[in-house]
Amino acid sequence: KTAKRFFAFEMYPESLYTHQQALLTSLVIEDYDLQQVSILCNNIACSLAASTQYSQAIAYFNYALSTDNSSNNHTIALVNLGQLYLLQNDYSMALDYLNQALPQVKLLERKSDFYLTRVEHQIVMAKQETTECDYSKSDFILLE
Repeated sequence: KTAKRFFAFEMYPESLYTHQQALLTSLVIEDYDLQQVSILCNNIACSLAASTQYSQAIAYFNYALSTDNSSNNHTIALVNLGQLYLLQNDYSMALDYLNQALPQVKLLERKSDFYLTRVEHQIVMAKQETTECDYSKSDFILLE
């Protein structure tokens, strides 16, 4: 499972439908893989967030968090939720999720300075209550 930067025009809306269908298929299978469900929920949430359907995106990110709380997928969902709240200027919620993510980002299996620098920068922005940054509404982390 690798993460890559997500841009809305690459995935929305055709892949949103595909991911939603895959999620439904996964959920009706008796022995579904929780990590796969978490990945699908994260990716659906990325599509929804990129198209500014924030409340639906939050629901999917939260479902991704509750489905798989022990893997890198959980960490990425925390980072994405922090980014989403930052975009909505909800700085206290952004700080909450980003501060939860920070220690986990430092332990990611696929350690990357990109993620660490990004989360640290977003925490600074949330504390300063500003969203002036290089991140846009379509800069979420998609899981494969």
